Amino acid sequence: MDLIVPFLIRQKVIPDVNDTLPTIIPTKNQPQYFNYNHHLHPLTLVTFSNKVATAAGAQINIFDDEGEMMLCDACLTPIHKSRPPHMYCSCSKCKFFLHLSCHKLPSELEHDHGEGPHKLSLSVKGASYLSNCCFCLHQTNGLFYRCEDCSFKIDVKCASLPAVIRHAANRRLKLIGRYVKRGQVFYCSACGYQISGFKGYAYASENHDFNLHPACAMLPRIVRHTWEKHPLPLAYPPYSHHSGDIYCEICEQEIHRKRWTYHCCQCDQFFHPDCLSRCGYYRNMKFGRQLVLENCHRSDHPLTFTLGSPRQRCSLCPTDVYGKKAFECASCSFSCCFMCAGTDVLK
Repeated sequence: MDLIVPFLIRQKVIPDVNDTLPTIIPTKNQPQYFNYNHHLHPLTLVTFSNKVATAAGAQINIFDDEGEMMLCDACLTPIHKSRPPHMYCSCSKCKFFLHLSCHKLPSELEHDHGEGPHKLSLSVKGASYLSNCCFCLHQTNGLFYRCEDCSFKIDVKCASLPAVIRHAANRRLKLIGRYVKRGQVFYCSACGYQISGFKGYAYASENHDFNLHPACAMLPRIVRHTWEKHPLPLAYPPYSHHSGDIYCEICEQEIHRKRWTYHCCQCDQFFHPDCLSRCGYYRNMKFGRQLVLENCHRSDHPLTFTLGSPRQRCSLCPTDVYGKKAFECASCSFSCCFMCAGTDVLK
């Protein structure tokens, strides 16, 4: 909502924040179904139940019947109840969910990715097919915009980013989005890595003393992890309450004291952003969808796209798939790494 709705207003798709509903509204007696160009099955509008009622301004993530967090298949962020209208789009045949705002994403737009405006079209390959976003450099299986004249692709969140932002890490500075020219080198104030090279993009202050990768600028303010019962807010240096070194609870590697981290204040535990699935390398992926890969496994045993289970190796090669993209069978112990699954899912 924080990215998509302002983007829709700038694109003149909706006139204001309150006009985000589709034109078809379901009645209590007869649910209304409608087609969506980027999904095979018809969708219906679902109203949040009273079980997820929340105070004004609060956000509560919604979970499906199997206890899995519901993610929007367009922007790959959680479906949550935070403000009216308390509705979302859902497919009754598969785990496809859609924010009302994402339903109104324009099918075409113009985007300047360093070489003047290009025409982009809204596209999708499928829940288990990955595309590389040329903007944030993360893989995604959500919706993305594709340039008709070149190979440029950008996921819907990156396409929705404004030209100028302010960040909670340094609210006094206005950060202007710009492409880094050849020979220029900036360093990201969040992760410490370079922002350089051909078509590199940065949010930079006027004197370039505070710069952010687009992916770092979009790190969620609060995340959750199965190892930690408390919510983890994004923390910024200095960490003055710690006199010694600080270490990530997941990878057990030292955390640079000038880098951003996620910190549990109650347990005093730190986490690298990249070590957390909802903001790390797999931040733009949705897991859980099933498919049949006849070249790998029997057709009557569908495989689930997931992060590999502990002590699990690929059944076709010796690759350790724990914590990596993999396809696992719920009916037997078969597991397949992403490479053995074939080139079709890698495009």
